[in-house]
Amino acid sequence: MKKITSLLSIILVTCAMASAQVLCPTPTNVTVANITATSAAVAWDAMPGAMGYNVRWKPVTSMAWSAMWTTVNSAALNNLIPATQYEVQVQTICSSSNTTGTPSAWTNSLFFTTTSSSNNCLAPTNVTVANITANSAVVAWTAAPGAISYNVQYRPVGNPSWITINTTNTSVTLNGLPSMTQYELHVQSVCGTSSTNLSAWSPLLHFTTTGSTFLCNAPTGITIANITATSAVVAWSPVTGVISYNVRYRPVATMSWNVVNTTSTSVTLNNLFQQTAYDVQVQTVCSPSSNNNNVSAYSSSVTFQTSGSNTACPTPTGLTVSIITTNSALAAWNVVTGAISYNVRYKPVFAGTWIVVNSLTNSLALNGLFSMTQYMVQVQSVCLSSTNVTSVSPFSPSVYFTTLGTTTACLPPTGLTATNITSSSALMNWNSNGSPFYQVRYRASTSLNWSMVGSATNSVQLTGLSGVTVYEAQVRSICLSPSSNYLVFSAWSPSHFFSTPLSPPQFAQLRTDAGYTTLYINFNSEQGQGNAVVRIYDMKGALLRSENVSLTNGDNGFEISISGFTPGIYVAEVESSGNVERQKLFIGR
Repeated sequence: MKKITSLLSIILVTCAMASAQVLCPTPTNVTVANITATSAAVAWDAMPGAMGYNVRWKPVTSMAWSAMWTTVNSAALNNLIPATQYEVQVQTICSSSNTTGTPSAWTNSLFFTTTSSSNNCLAPTNVTVANITANSAVVAWTAAPGAISYNVQYRPVGNPSWITINTTNTSVTLNGLPSMTQYELHVQSVCGTSSTNLSAWSPLLHFTTTGSTFLCNAPTGITIANITATSAVVAWSPVTGVISYNVRYRPVATMSWNVVNTTSTSVTLNNLFQQTAYDVQVQTVCSPSSNNNNVSAYSSSVTFQTSGSNTACPTPTGLTVSIITTNSALAAWNVVTGAISYNVRYKPVFAGTWIVVNSLTNSLALNGLFSMTQYMVQVQSVCLSSTNVTSVSPFSPSVYFTTLGTTTACLPPTGLTATNITSSSALMNWNSNGSPFYQVRYRASTSLNWSMVGSATNSVQLTGLSGVTVYEAQVRSICLSPSSNYLVFSAWSPSHFFSTPLSPPQFAQLRTDAGYTTLYINFNSEQGQGNAVVRIYDMKGALLRSENVSLTNGDNGFEISISGFTPGIYVAEVESSGNVERQKLFIGR
């Protein structure tokens, strides 16, 4: 109940910030003292006109904030994790004529680290993940001296909530995982019954569940239309054998996805934010399996921006970042006529939460940054109307910069190659260099636009490719900054080029006679004369029929006996020159 109340508090405050309100001063001189293994005291200057304050805090590796409300200028943070780095922010809530309260911007993050537990409880070492399947994985580690049990936390990357398992063993099996999903996990020792007898968490480890490619291809041809200030229509090409589709979307500056399931090939996204860039991806669901182990990979992202305008308060231009050091940088922009102040927001690229600071001038020093970390920064104008009501402009486009560092640089991978190339897919491989994560970008050699996929291993499957096309691909490392828990990028590797073959035969029609004794197959082939093999499988993958047929260029048709087949769902397959086309078949009575 506490977490729900805290979340509602944050949501209400965020909504209030979007409304036109009188300016409210951001707290100053925030300090953290009396730090123990599980608690800390936060204090700040009392602000004029304040009716109270919001305080929020979280481990730096987490994307989920804890929050509390207080009427005094201090707060006690309890139930913290020993030997863990935290960040904390404070916000003023000012009284207003309608008694709803006007929020200030959040303060810049202040960082502190809780002390170790009293009995020197050591974190587990040599944490590994093995036996990874579409919906399970085995986590193992080396026993820590004095540990009586262990806490294992895991979650899909981008999900703010952890799943926690306690075990007395040095390994645990994670079950019920969605397929083709990247996870992160860490392990903690429990050395006693007290909440202070806990170790620090082990470093984050990433892994990706496998996925079934049998009969389940990612959607292609994704388009965005009818874009308004608060809605848009997403459409895509139908996929053979589909039961439904998952559509996920999010503002590009956030980590958490919204997911919609539909049986149609289009969906309307509603309740979007105005003047906001969104990412959209679509996934095919090919069976009603309860553990989702027969779904495709998500498609590459398609980005669009909602409409909306605010001519009374223009967006700042000319944003630049200079004087970059290991932990600071200077952001500056052009003065906006009519602006009374500016909101600057910045964050590590892979962080889920923005740090927002209000500035009365057209520049701001960004302090407390992590070294060797890529950041993004945006700025918006704050304007005051003749009736003393504030409004804000849209945020400017992001400007990226990377803080300096003195340790070994993040190096790009070597040996990029493409294998298992078909007309619509290819497996990219490269030499592992120990990075926890990689990104691959690829495009048709005639295109200017890249598609991008990520991987926690040194390979990744590209899907949705076109036949008879030359593709260009590159890979880069994403490394863990030694001074923080955020990620930094290497340069892109040299390009690797590969060509896809002709598209496989395409089904034009698949039908049976009224008595379900004969299957009639019609399909189109671009391969000219040749041979093909027609097969029929049951849903367990058992081969029931196989026949060789002759192909001609263009339309082809033939029939195959299905007499004696029991009612149910089957799969018809045509294979020619290494290309395969499959389609589901229903046999009734």
